[in-house]
Amino acid sequence: MTTTVALARCTTYEDRNVRAAVEEVLQPFGGIRIFVSPGMRVLLKPNLIVARHQDQAATTHPVVLKVVAELVLEAGASPIIGDSPAFGSARGVAARGGILQMAEELGIEVVEFRHPQRIRLSRGSLRSILVDRLAFDTGAIINLPKLKVHNQMLLSMAVKNLFGFVPGRRKALCHLLFSGNRKGFARLILEIMEHVQPELTIVDGIVGMEGDGPANGDPRGFGLVAAGTDCVAIDMVLADVLGITPRDVPILDVAHELGIGETQLENIAIVGEALESVRVRDLQVPRLVSIGFSVPRLARGMVKHCLALVRARRGG
Repeated sequence: MTTTVALARCTTYEDRNVRAAVEEVLQPFGGIRIFVSPGMRVLLKPNLIVARHQDQAATTHPVVLKVVAELVLEAGASPIIGDSPAFGSARGVAARGGILQMAEELGIEVVEFRHPQRIRLSRGSLRSILVDRLAFDTGAIINLPKLKVHNQMLLSMAVKNLFGFVPGRRKALCHLLFSGNRKGFARLILEIMEHVQPELTIVDGIVGMEGDGPANGDPRGFGLVAAGTDCVAIDMVLADVLGITPRDVPILDVAHELGIGETQLENIAIVGEALESVRVRDLQVPRLVSIGFSVPRLARGMVKHCLALVRARRGG
């Protein structure tokens, strides 16, 4: 069966332009009402990696979230926004990135992933892992990643965004456990994806990040919104757009080995904007660093995380 990935051009974050692009990429699937229904509680899962201003392109842009939230509301469903940042709180990161104000204006709650649930794993060395129970307690998940490079996994897109379901500091433990084993870490993220299974993914590639991603790189206008139901297929198409060989992306390499998702471009129906019109030919990619964190780095990260939580509680 052919997998569909939809692409639309969008070069600014003006509300009407983003709305038009999001509606365009949803049209091949039948619109938002195919994925949500009246009365349903819908989790919007952005990338809230760390507190950065929206113009720094580390987090999903608030206008993209706003447009998707409005579409969900218009369908009669109830959206909530949730994530578990590497540093600080979801509300603190959302406030810095312009998302919290937008959510409050629409009457939407921003929630912390603080209620872990253990899931069994079968593909790698770990037997189980904790993910937030909201992954299973909502009617639908809409995955809203940012299109970025990543200095550990090369690219951060649809699949990688789902690692955010692992609660805060436990992410660092995963990094320690898979130090020196990039493919093992990729296998873990893919297995989390298999359990979470978002109904829909919409990628914010209007302005993404190149260079020293995923948090400290340079904003880069890609002028693109992408959507689909298969996270692996979306990442395959976006890797091609960015001029990256899929075998060089650990998540896509392992997905191909394990037969997870669609990893054959010829089996993906790319609809909407032509690939050539959005292709990137001079992407600045990072030098890959170790998956693992040193103990001093981990200790500094924990202190930074605690300070960010304190600032968030004080409203700073």
